[in-house]
Amino acid sequence: MFTVSYRLRTVEKQEQVVTLLGVPLLNDADLLDGWVSWVSSEREPAFPAESSIAPELLLSNGAATQAPLGMVCLSLDRHIIEANERYCQIAGYQRSELLGRRLHYVLPANLRAMINLSLCQMLMGNMQHLVYEVAHPHPNGQSLWLKVTATLVWHSQGFPLYFFAWVEDRTLQRQLEQERVTLLAREQAAQAALQQAQQETLALGSMLHTVFDAAMDGIIIYNADGTVLRLNDAACALLEFEAKEQCVGKAFAELFHGYQIYQVDEDTVQPVTPEQLPTPRMLRGEIVSKTYRINNLLRFPSGRERYLDLTLTPLHDHEKGLTGVVVILRDVTARHNQERRIRQAFHTLSYMMETMVSLSLQAEQATTEEGFAAVSLPAVGQHLTDALWQMLNCKIVGLVALEGPDARMQMVGISGFPREIAGLVQQDMNSSILSDYLEEGCIARLQANQTVICDFGKRSFARPTYGIRNFLLAPMLLEGQLIGVFGIDRDQEQGYSNEEIELVKALANMAALVLERVRLLHAWAQTRASAMALHESNSRFDAFLSLASHELRTPLTGIRGCVQLVLRRMETLSRQQEDSQMTEATLQRLRQPLEEAVQRAVAQDRMISDLLDVSRIRANRLEMIMRPVNMSKIVHSALQDIRYLAPERTIELYTADEEEIAISADADRIGQVVSNYLGNALKYSAPDQPVELWVRREKMLVYVAVKDHGPGLTPQEQQDVWERFHRVKGIEVQCGAGGGLGLGLYLCRTIIEWHGGQVGVHSVKGEGSTFWFTLPLASEDR
Repeated sequence: MFTVSYRLRTVEKQEQVVTLLGVPLLNDADLLDGWVSWVSSEREPAFPAESSIAPELLLSNGAATQAPLGMVCLSLDRHIIEANERYCQIAGYQRSELLGRRLHYVLPANLRAMINLSLCQMLMGNMQHLVYEVAHPHPNGQSLWLKVTATLVWHSQGFPLYFFAWVEDRTLQRQLEQERVTLLAREQAAQAALQQAQQETLALGSMLHTVFDAAMDGIIIYNADGTVLRLNDAACALLEFEAKEQCVGKAFAELFHGYQIYQVDEDTVQPVTPEQLPTPRMLRGEIVSKTYRINNLLRFPSGRERYLDLTLTPLHDHEKGLTGVVVILRDVTARHNQERRIRQAFHTLSYMMETMVSLSLQAEQATTEEGFAAVSLPAVGQHLTDALWQMLNCKIVGLVALEGPDARMQMVGISGFPREIAGLVQQDMNSSILSDYLEEGCIARLQANQTVICDFGKRSFARPTYGIRNFLLAPMLLEGQLIGVFGIDRDQEQGYSNEEIELVKALANMAALVLERVRLLHAWAQTRASAMALHESNSRFDAFLSLASHELRTPLTGIRGCVQLVLRRMETLSRQQEDSQMTEATLQRLRQPLEEAVQRAVAQDRMISDLLDVSRIRANRLEMIMRPVNMSKIVHSALQDIRYLAPERTIELYTADEEEIAISADADRIGQVVSNYLGNALKYSAPDQPVELWVRREKMLVYVAVKDHGPGLTPQEQQDVWERFHRVKGIEVQCGAGGGLGLGLYLCRTIIEWHGGQVGVHSVKGEGSTFWFTLPLASEDR
């Protein structure tokens, strides 16, 4: 800031002294932005100067020094020229530290630009005063909330003297205001929460009333005197009251006047008086439990009966004094009747099982005078599982017998699967041991007469489990030995109750008795049949010796005759040496008997091989070398061998365009079966009739059939043809060597069944026969 005096000469040639006051305008970085100037024509103007400010304008009197407001004077170029004690306290500096300092020394950085601009506006006359509130940081680290009022003091001659500002510490007022606002907000929030709680309480009360009235179970609320306070529609309907309004206010004894009440404990029913019931006893303090349950039989005045499940809960005040009782009534008549039906079904089932074995024995004893049929364990077991599957609420019912120290499994009965799947289950089970499906811990529990629930989907098995996931297994024990396992399977969502587990366990015990009885009957039947079988065996053996000696001698006789014939012809040829050459007819006459000799030798070898195989089967020494093989290749190989031996015959092959039909089998033995089927078809059909060979897949099986146009078989002959040493009477060989020993089809059936397959024949007398067999596909090809 500066002052300059000039001597000016006017137009009238008069001289005048003019004084110029210049105030610099500085920016926030103390750089000059411009000037503000005032011109005075006074002879000696009273322009302010830093060293000549009038003392009465400064804050030097005692009142200003001790004022509660902070006061500060600033020069026009914004230097502090005076400040009272209160301002120094608010600013946090000593007075000596402030005087002569620029205002920016005590201003926060974020306010400097705004204050600088505002003061410039006042110097230029664009603003009268400045008022603002700001959070001001104190040097001691506190934050003060200040209200600042600044103005520009002017001289009477119209030029500015200095800036003057009042600073009020409003920190306490601000805190009080904030606390007031906070308290007001909390009060409003509390009022809103109270209103919301009241609304929620009303809504909850309304909802509880709705739930109370709409509950399916009956609910009665008594006060401490035993008077009905409230009951819902379900209780009114359950107890056959006419109206709820007529029940409210009545005592317990009055409410149930005319009713007969009985206490139910399992199968016992005891009459009780109203005073003996749990509700009056709880009101008298005789029952102090939090929740009490009991079953009652209620007989209405109309004579109707209803079983009720009662749940009682006492109500207490804040001092734990009894204020009432809540009674929940549930109609369990249907459940009680169901339990009674289950008990009846259990007794009926026991009687049925005993009767079934008795009837089975009677049926087996009602045989012809000539024969005796042994008791069939699979027939009895299947009949048993079928009956249980119809009575029990489950998907699968299975009964497995265990044999030997390694617990080999024998599927006695399985119900719930389709027939094809049931056959596969039986095949897998019959070739497994118990440890293939159960862990050692589960087997130990079964041996300890405990049930086991298995989820076969949680672990991997070498054999398929056919979707069984929730299998309840019960042991079948006899004299402490595990002789079998009885099991049922149902959906996992249903689970098994304790009553159902005990029922299955009891059924397993009875099934063990049934199996043992069937086994004893079977042993008795075998013992009795052995004498008859011995006589029949001796008779068949004598017939076999006669037949074998004849049949074995016949090919040898033919071979000998053919060889003798060749010798005679050769002798004749030797006498005809003078002939120049042997004719073709002569060679044919020599070839024919030799070929016939070869065929008879082949027949002889086949019969001897059959006899050896039968001997091995009876001694349980017939070996099967099982390995993955191609069924199509086996069939083609057997067909090629037959066509070589009978090139003049027509054999038509019908097969799918599949390159491979994978099975697990002994290829030589299966080829033996196919060759036997084809040889029989050629032997018993006319030479001009074709033979058909069929090979195809059927679901999880391979089907092979040989069809001929021979004499056909009767139904009885279709059953007997598979027996050992059996030959159909009245059927003559139409092509090739003579008949065999009656062992070929018996060997075929044995080989196929040892492979887990089946054999059969479809035939109509006079129209030909179709002999077939099926084998399971390999596991990866199913």
